[in-house]
Amino acid sequence: VADFLERRAPADWLHLFHCPQPLQGDFKRMLFNHHASTGEVAEAEFASEGYAGAHLQKIAEQVGVRKTALYYYFDSKAALYTTVLETILEAFESAVGLLDDPGSFEQQLDDLTSRINDLLAGHPNYARILFRVFVDPQPSEVARVLPSVQRVVERLMSFYRGGVDADVFRRISARHFFQ
Repeated sequence: VADFLERRAPADWLHLFHCPQPLQGDFKRMLFNHHASTGEVAEAEFASEGYAGAHLQKIAEQVGVRKTALYYYFDSKAALYTTVLETILEAFESAVGLLDDPGSFEQQLDDLTSRINDLLAGHPNYARILFRVFVDPQPSEVARVLPSVQRVVERLMSFYRGGVDADVFRRISARHFFQ
């Protein structure tokens, strides 16, 4: 990895990869996750300005690199945005995944609300970005993350229906469930 970085990575990014463990997996994701400020700055920019109003130049300046360095690892603003969305959705899928743990519906609901609350408290931009996915115009690349959204919603609805069938939750319309 070090050889690759010295030969291929722009000088602006070399300082990001001095870490004790070798990097594994998707290179773009590693960059995004390894250098937390890249993700945090991108999240803040997309949450505040939406996809259309966000500027890679502003993100690059706040991270302390040139905009061309962002383009080296992310083909486009849409690719960076999609990486932000994938990170958010992975966190939500992990939180919803606890519904597979044993326990009563009441305990699972309590655990789920605690996890979601902690997730949103630790990442205040997540909710703003997710709401923007549904109300702002989106680049076509966002379609790639829609299956993750669908998995989360389906898992929540399955949990709800199971609770209704067990006479633990009251039956309400799907519209009211998400209000």
